Amino acid sequence: MCNLATDVPLSVTVRADDGNMKTFEGLTAMDTGTTQNELEVYQVKMGLGDFKYASKLSVFIKDPRHLQVKYGVSGQTEFYGKSGGELGTLTSDADTPLFDFTKYPLLGGDVVGDNGDSQDGVVTG
Repeated sequence: MCNLATDVPLSVTVRADDGNMKTFEGLTAMDTGTTQNELEVYQVKMGLGDFKYASKLSVFIKDPRHLQVKYGVSGQTEFYGKSGGELGTLTSDADTPLFDFTKYPLLGGDVVGDNGDSQDGVVTG
């Protein structure tokens, strides 16, 4: 993931091919100390807990400063337009495989303004 802050909580939703989903709230990104295309690279480590699916998964990542992005393959370089996902071999603990989403970073979006207004669902300049 790129262009995050380590103090901003992430929401990660894992979706199985049959539509079952589980959302993990309040995850924290760890700075890897590397950059790619002039963006800092961050890592989130998590397990699936009691989510019983391990293959044909897609992952949706969102933080308060970015639009939600769907990832369906490791190494993804553009919008993933298929309904399901191709991610697999995920586990219930934090030893799940590491997927590379750095080639398609989160996109800036609906941010909280300087005046403290909450997000309104509209991307404004």
